[in-house]
Amino acid sequence: MYYIYGLYKQSSHIYNISDGLFYIGQTVDPKARKINHKCFSETVRNPLKSYYIKKYGFNLQILWTTNTQEDCDAREQFLIRYFGRLCDNTGILTNISLGGVC
Repeated sequence: MYYIYGLYKQSSHIYNISDGLFYIGQTVDPKARKINHKCFSETVRNPLKSYYIKKYGFNLQILWTTNTQEDCDAREQFLIRYFGRLCDNTGILTNISLGGVC
């Protein structure tokens, strides 16, 4: 199984999918991914995501479950495009890339 997840600000009240959302990712192991996000250091590839995690904390929510890597990539890319990225002034996400790699 492949999972597409969203990171949400810990204090957010989620009334719709975008409330408090700041990152979209994918994983094959949601529990390990959550632990990995908690262990961020200052020398990470995505300093803006690290900043949000340290400032707000986070909740990891599974948004989609798929059976294939290809479907997972496509759905992650769709969500990143839909919500847009801060780095190119198109939206709310801290994602640097358009996704597609588990």
